[in-house]
Amino acid sequence: MSKETERKLIDWENNDPEDDIHWHFKSFGRWHWCHISDEGRRVWNMMFPVILEEGSPADAVFCGIAAQASHGAFAAIAAALGVDREALEIAVSEWYGKDKNPPAAVKPDELMTLIEESRKWLAEIKSPNAEIEVRDD
Repeated sequence: MSKETERKLIDWENNDPEDDIHWHFKSFGRWHWCHISDEGRRVWNMMFPVILEEGSPADAVFCGIAAQASHGAFAAIAAALGVDREALEIAVSEWYGKDKNPPAAVKPDELMTLIEESRKWLAEIKSPNAEIEVRDD
């Protein structure tokens, strides 16, 4: 975050922070929802006198919002590709979890293979004969 943006956000009552917050998160450079939520908490604590503590119920709201935004983006991409959202998320988890240093890119047909392998794995673990219990909530 630039010093100018930080100054504007601290003095948010005298500035309209909407654009600054939008551009800050757009240029934040991380994409995993946990990192986005952590940064949201940091920005909140910089702007407001009431501290948002990590692990608090209010922090859970930030985490839920960030997680659902992520799931929503995956759902939109899955719909465009005609694949299952969960399978897509699993297929790209190596990239998603390493937003600072992701693995090398794959070609579209390789991605579709990863998605199909993930779909089959999900079907297997969700089958009535699976040896593990999967929560579907």
